[in-house]
Amino acid sequence: MSRAEIDELLWNKLPDWMTDGQKKKKVENLIMELRKHNKIINKGSFKHSSWELVS
Repeated sequence: MSRAEIDELLWNKLPDWMTDGQKKKKVENLIMELRKHNKIINKGSFKHSSWELVS
């Protein structure tokens, strides 16, 4: 799943009072937290990320 797909999936779930910048940062923080806890890994490159769940 690409970062754009993750953004699309979560964007409307975030509160309306958040600005686009805040929403982008929130999704970034969620991805970072999942990565730190070894729940997801990046199978792509830095520029073309492809996130996958860890089994």
